[in-house]
Amino acid sequence: MKQEKFFVSLEGANVKKSTLVVLLVVLIGASAWAQVDTATVTGSVHDSSGAVLPDAVVTATEVSTGIKTTAKTAPDGVYVITPLKIGTYSVSAQANGFRTETHENIVLNVQQNQRLDFRLNVGSVNQTAEVTSEAPLLETETASLGDVVAAQQVEELPLNGRRYTDLASLTSGVSKVTEGPVNGGSTPTNGNAGGSFAVNGTRGDQNNFILDGIDNNSNDNGDVAVLSSVDAIAEFKVETSNYSPEFGRSGGAVINATTKSGTNSYHGELWEFLRNQAFDASQYGFGSNVPKAPYKQNQFGGTLGGPIKKDKVFFFVDYEGTRISQAQTDYESVPVGGESTGDFSGILGPQSTSCGPNGDQPCVDALGRPVFTNEIFNPATTRMVGGSVVRDGFGFNTVTGLPIPGQANIIPAGSLSTLGLNYAALYPAPNLPGTANNYVVNAPGNEQTNQMDARVDENLTSKTQLFERFSYIKDTRFQAPPFSGVADGGGYNTGNRPLNTEGFVVGLTDTLKPNLINALRLGFNRVHYISNSPTYGQNYPSAGLQVPGVPNNPLTNGLTWFAPSAYAGLGEPLYTPTRSTSQDIQINDSLNWVHGKHLIKAGPQFRFDQFNLLQIGQPRGNLSFSGQFTSDAGSIGDGSGNGLADMLLGIPVTSAISTV
Repeated sequence: MKQEKFFVSLEGANVKKSTLVVLLVVLIGASAWAQVDTATVTGSVHDSSGAVLPDAVVTATEVSTGIKTTAKTAPDGVYVITPLKIGTYSVSAQANGFRTETHENIVLNVQQNQRLDFRLNVGSVNQTAEVTSEAPLLETETASLGDVVAAQQVEELPLNGRRYTDLASLTSGVSKVTEGPVNGGSTPTNGNAGGSFAVNGTRGDQNNFILDGIDNNSNDNGDVAVLSSVDAIAEFKVETSNYSPEFGRSGGAVINATTKSGTNSYHGELWEFLRNQAFDASQYGFGSNVPKAPYKQNQFGGTLGGPIKKDKVFFFVDYEGTRISQAQTDYESVPVGGESTGDFSGILGPQSTSCGPNGDQPCVDALGRPVFTNEIFNPATTRMVGGSVVRDGFGFNTVTGLPIPGQANIIPAGSLSTLGLNYAALYPAPNLPGTANNYVVNAPGNEQTNQMDARVDENLTSKTQLFERFSYIKDTRFQAPPFSGVADGGGYNTGNRPLNTEGFVVGLTDTLKPNLINALRLGFNRVHYISNSPTYGQNYPSAGLQVPGVPNNPLTNGLTWFAPSAYAGLGEPLYTPTRSTSQDIQINDSLNWVHGKHLIKAGPQFRFDQFNLLQIGQPRGNLSFSGQFTSDAGSIGDGSGNGLADMLLGIPVTSAISTV
């Protein structure tokens, strides 16, 4: 059958945060009948001689609910039954003067367009010929490529984290997205691929997620918005290419999922999954001196489905809870000895030998004085000698450049910055030997998730079906930073992150005529989170820790970020707190019409996408200290200078603050 496709897109202007998209889709051809979240049975009815049988009645009966959907064959003997909920069906054909033929155990998957032909023998309508235990049917009506992942696979295959979308990687052309360092290098995406998997070389944020026929995409990171429990998913289909124009939202895969429905029988299940640090090995590379980071994970829940009114109204509900208690092992470099008060005598080394053409000659300054490893120079003595910068070391003889016993590499109290001293006092004492990675902590963290789905399916009349589904997820996560209190020193993923997700959809299917069916979907998704606010609150620092020029803003207050080179950073992390709201309102309507040999599907799609993001890079300021101001000539290449010493003197190499 010839197939033609027309696709028109009218997209409104994206004004900062919102986009209104109106799509008009017209499809002509057999494949047009593959509904977004349902299935289709099509075929022809002939007699034993091969002649077509017009006006034959074909009935598809869903085994679990008893709901029947009928259609009549056209003058050419062709019939189409659509849309059908996914499930197991009994499909029969009958015509006057012929025996009824029934095909049992016809399994329809999401978005499947299944061909099923009948050949009736002469006899009474009351006589039935049953065809059972058929070989798996081939779908020959579409050219799209992809795989269906059924409920049994979703529930029984091992899933770390119980994300059903991870099973998309079972499909050819799909690969997991791996961000960050890999085998000592970085991925080509530089952390910007988005999503959790990529298809046929596209970016990970180019996939299109659909749940119960409604857009289920996060406008924040291109991943799934409403992540229903594994046990709530009936099945999903991953299409990787040649899919219908109605799925033309993006260039990656289409992940089309359907939630479970109730049946005429009550069914339920309970589960719990446990992980514990008792089953974990010791940390690799650190021996037995470092205790295993605490980790406890419990995932538990249940489902229940059944009839509210047999053959008429059905319900399905599920709940899943996740409780994770864990610790993140952090290694940080903190000051040793009296470094936090300006005494760097403990790290003073011999004369540096990193100079010369090959970097193996003794280092001297423009006055011929020796330069020692980790020597701290006084920036107040900076001067030019023969076109080169020259400085005197703290506690060093200004003529010979040799250390003065009891004074070398000690910054006098009068030269120290009060603000720098107050910041340095926030560092904890080292608990491991050495000067690098000399502090370890198992910083506690936890996550608590409660999520549910509730769905009701109603067979209002033999021609009208209605369903409603509501989903809700409340996820609260906390990860302690390396240091306690305002010292913090954490990153973007430390602190508190509350997240709430809601999803709602209504679907109405009307059989207006045997050859004219309308399917309507109304949907809404919303994801809101705040990431990552500190447990000690957004408070303006005490007087001794206030950096001049940093405003008092209750939304972003906190300790300014100080980053001395070779030492752990101090203060509240950059880009926090982040406030994000992503929501999508969608209306889809499709009119399905059988006209002669043509199968036509047409209808509009209205989608209002909104993404509000408040993420300020340096809301409290960002000061970096490289050590160049306490080096001998403004360069740290000869081993002199120290980032913490620069901080104690109050001389940052860069300072910046973001304003809104």
